[in-house]
Amino acid sequence: MNQKTMTVPLLCPLTSSIITEPWRTKYGRVFQKSKQLQDFVEKHGQCPIDDRPMTLDDFEAIPEDKIPQRVFIWKQQDSVELTEGFVAIKEFIFLSCRLKLFLLRSLLQSRFGKDCVVGAQTDCLLLNANLKMIEISTKEHKTQPQKPQNQADIRQWIGEGAQPPLKDDLQKPTKKTTTKSATIEDVKELLTSNGYVFGHFPGQLRIEKKPLPIEFERVPFIEKALPVIFQQSPERTFEDEMNIPPEDVAPNTQILGMYPGVGKTTLAAKLFPDKKHIFATPFNRLSQELRRDYGCEAYTVHKLIGKRMTDDGTEKMKKDPAMRFPDGSVVVFDEIYLNSVKMLADIWQYMKRNPKLIFVATGDVYQLPPIEQSLNNLGGPDDDPKMTKAYYKRVIARMFPSSILLTQIKRLTDEEQKKRIHRLKFELFDASPLRSVEELLRDLFPASAFVNHTEISRRSICYFSKKSIPNSVKQINEAQQMGVVVERLQAGLPVERITRYAKKKDGGREKIFFLWDGMTIICRKTFYAEKDKCFTNFLYTVHHIDGKYVYFFDAAEIQTVMKIERSQIHKHFQYNFAGTCHSYQGLSLVPGFKTTVLHANHAMSSREWLYVAITRARDLNDLQFVLLSQHEVKESKDMISYLYWSRKIEGYKRQDKLAGRPIEETDTNKYVNVKWFLKRLGTQCKCGKLFEAVRCQETATVKSNLTANRNDNRFAHFQSNIYALCLSCNVALSNRPSRYHRWYVYSKPL
Repeated sequence: MNQKTMTVPLLCPLTSSIITEPWRTKYGRVFQKSKQLQDFVEKHGQCPIDDRPMTLDDFEAIPEDKIPQRVFIWKQQDSVELTEGFVAIKEFIFLSCRLKLFLLRSLLQSRFGKDCVVGAQTDCLLLNANLKMIEISTKEHKTQPQKPQNQADIRQWIGEGAQPPLKDDLQKPTKKTTTKSATIEDVKELLTSNGYVFGHFPGQLRIEKKPLPIEFERVPFIEKALPVIFQQSPERTFEDEMNIPPEDVAPNTQILGMYPGVGKTTLAAKLFPDKKHIFATPFNRLSQELRRDYGCEAYTVHKLIGKRMTDDGTEKMKKDPAMRFPDGSVVVFDEIYLNSVKMLADIWQYMKRNPKLIFVATGDVYQLPPIEQSLNNLGGPDDDPKMTKAYYKRVIARMFPSSILLTQIKRLTDEEQKKRIHRLKFELFDASPLRSVEELLRDLFPASAFVNHTEISRRSICYFSKKSIPNSVKQINEAQQMGVVVERLQAGLPVERITRYAKKKDGGREKIFFLWDGMTIICRKTFYAEKDKCFTNFLYTVHHIDGKYVYFFDAAEIQTVMKIERSQIHKHFQYNFAGTCHSYQGLSLVPGFKTTVLHANHAMSSREWLYVAITRARDLNDLQFVLLSQHEVKESKDMISYLYWSRKIEGYKRQDKLAGRPIEETDTNKYVNVKWFLKRLGTQCKCGKLFEAVRCQETATVKSNLTANRNDNRFAHFQSNIYALCLSCNVALSNRPSRYHRWYVYSKPL
């Protein structure tokens, strides 16, 4: 494409400001005319982006009639202020939410037709440049009286003043639909009339939604329609769930806990006692515990809405899209805050498709966050963890407008321990400044609660599951199993030894799996034991063992005995002495047995992780901790930094592969690596910003504004083809559209 015909970008690549007065260089790059640009060119005599020589005489102004007119609704990444003709939604600024997008799209289509939206993503709607406004006019028709058939009717009609007989089929009013051209002003008028407020800036426009009036109104269950979803009610606070009459709770209610173990699930199970209850959980293990404790149906959210996880971690719809239940059944979404934003949108769609079901949710925003694999760039809207929590609370409150807050900890019976949990929550999330985890734990727990690696108990909570990490789930399981085997042999109790030889790549070593009757094992991954399905992380109990098979049963359904060949036991099951914190979310630990918490002060262990691990206990005296040394803590910080840059590089590789750019290295052409990024930390971008990497202590994540930008987009991210740019400058580059404005609809081409 000729550089002279290059389109006008939205943002200036130097100042990141919206281009209202475009200047084009002789090389074709477009900037916003500014004093900063003029000073840079006069001082350095080169382009501030690609260093090519130029003077101020090499710039030319683009005529106003050559600037494309854009008409759409979108979300800008860093600000809600946009040039006139753009509409930004303030609620989209923090995180995308398809619930709000759906409402906005429906509103626009009701006025401008279904074809008004030409592009839609999870964070923006793009409108057709040729908008048409729909106008509906209603015309009423007067019904003519039917002529009487005989004299008696005529006399009655005329003489007695009675109304004449009417036709059986009355003529209904007719609606006439017309369309006319619309502008962005019509869009603004429609949004204003529906509760959106505009704030004006010099040549700019902002729009945000008015807060809904908070009025409590109990919405009774309606058989034919879902209760009003977006009519939000005030939060009602109770100390004990036993004080809440079940009949006083409306459908679409969320049950929140000020602390873990306040009885959220117990209250949800007793609501609507004459209805069938179905629990939907984020994890398999929790659904099994609910079936065992409450004797009700329990499934994962993926199974409920008709999605399954593939081997690569992505989601895929099943042939049977969703589960169905009898009208009036109660569906409880347990630990709903563990679901991602995308999953919340899928839950919302399921609720709309099943208006005859009653929905209830339980959760605690201070427990584990959703598992979402993504990079966090410094300066983005997700920097503040408190904003993330506030966003989730706001989104779920729209789905479940009535809320109940429980405040009394029922999991603990000792008042002194309850006060320690109150203090723990404050110190972890609200104290300023935040204290280190090791200092906080040593202040809250006695010295006897801190042990070394040789004193790990038979029940442990770990952060890591891979055997390559010290004190991981697999490593502790094998070590504890050998200890139990020795004790059983010394006591003369039977132990079944199953031997399997490893593959050649593992050195051909033998692997031994020890079993005995009544032993609890955990399923590694979903599989079929003949015709019976075994689920990931479900607990199973060994029934008996013979010469060919191992017989076992589900811990929640003891009546069904399954079997598997002895040679397959290594492949499908593992020991159950240690587990990750996610596998314990929503569960309570049986008191009287020591529980060891490992990796508490590891750099990858977040404060939410530690909070959940500690609050699983029914007695805080059962907890003991294995802390890392100062040297190990430093190594863990280096590890989380290395993982951040490694994942960023993997993202670049995926990007290059999708674009068909070869990434194979040669002796002279090396791909970007971690060392390249670390070498540039502490230096400055061309805009003057310092390249930095920051570790967020609360969420145990690393964020950085350092990115690698390519000189020639035809080639991959090789070190000879990239240079360092901060995130803002990278987003503002104008040679290619970003994901926020690649769907532009131009009413006038250049």
